[in-house]
Amino acid sequence: MIVSWAENLNAMLESLHLPGEAVSADTTDGLRVTLSSGDIVHLRSSGNAPELRCYAEAGNYLQAKALVNQCLERVNKVINA
Repeated sequence: MIVSWAENLNAMLESLHLPGEAVSADTTDGLRVTLSSGDIVHLRSSGNAPELRCYAEAGNYLQAKALVNQCLERVNKVINA
């Protein structure tokens, strides 16, 4: 999933219901996408467990937490579809 989203950022934005556009992406350690709002979503596989990790940066803690919750909820729906 992360690999295919790295090749098609619009698919990631659509799947995760993220607003705006992807301004940049970095695949050094998973997929880190900077949105046009300045928010950042970083998805990566755990190095030592069968887990997907999600990190976010936003204007404040509550916005970042909401981004993480939204992304993980949507990823779960995509996986279980």
